[in-house]
Amino acid sequence: TKKVRLGLIKVTDKSISVSPIQIHQWDKEGISNDLESICAVPSRDNEFLLAESGNWEGRLGRMFHIKVDTLNLNATVLGSVKIPMLYRNDMNSVGDQYEAIMALPYDHQHRIIILGERGGSKNNPHGVVRWGLLDIDDHTFQMSKEGKAGVGVNVPGQWAHKKTKRDITDFHVDPEGGIWAAASEDPGDTGPFYSVIYKLGQVNLMNKERPFRIFSSIDIFKNVNGFKIEALSGPCKGIMGSHSFGTEDEIYGGVWRPINIE
Repeated sequence: TKKVRLGLIKVTDKSISVSPIQIHQWDKEGISNDLESICAVPSRDNEFLLAESGNWEGRLGRMFHIKVDTLNLNATVLGSVKIPMLYRNDMNSVGDQYEAIMALPYDHQHRIIILGERGGSKNNPHGVVRWGLLDIDDHTFQMSKEGKAGVGVNVPGQWAHKKTKRDITDFHVDPEGGIWAAASEDPGDTGPFYSVIYKLGQVNLMNKERPFRIFSSIDIFKNVNGFKIEALSGPCKGIMGSHSFGTEDEIYGGVWRPINIE
């Protein structure tokens, strides 16, 4: 239905199924608008953060903290917080467009949140990695001047539409702390689509205030023709592959696929 915002994918070697996860109450501004990213909350079982792509006409642009009950297929919103608005979205302008989120440990009550601005617009020609500190209990979010400015990302590749390519469409952190990301281009509802998977940086939890490093030079690990990747993750248990991805291929629908990256 139109009110479903989350789903649970179950994959075996014989089948794949998708089940809706219901959320009955969001916050005072209502149901989420254009959810683009999700990540787990470190050290909190079955707790996740969901982020809207950005504001709309100065409103919305929220991050939701949820707890998921996978057995009963529902989720509870524990709190929400506004992501600071840098550029306004409206019918005439493309502003903030966050398509990726990840959370790193900080202390018992706080997590460092890293957001991926996709790029491909006048306000943000290229991707930008921005970050801030989230109070996971009081649900407040602060971004420093450095965190708002962020680190620019310009992904190489066989791009047919370099000015509108989306440098960041999702993040994935592997067990060794490697930060992976996807990039894609969207020339229109009929494609043709093209994406890449690349290594963006490295987690370094020894650096308390900025526990990650974004590489100055980006290497492409996989070219993926025909798909617009908007979700990136690790391997699925029992299924061959080092990573997995999900797509939003406009009129063609979306797919989930395992993939091997050496």
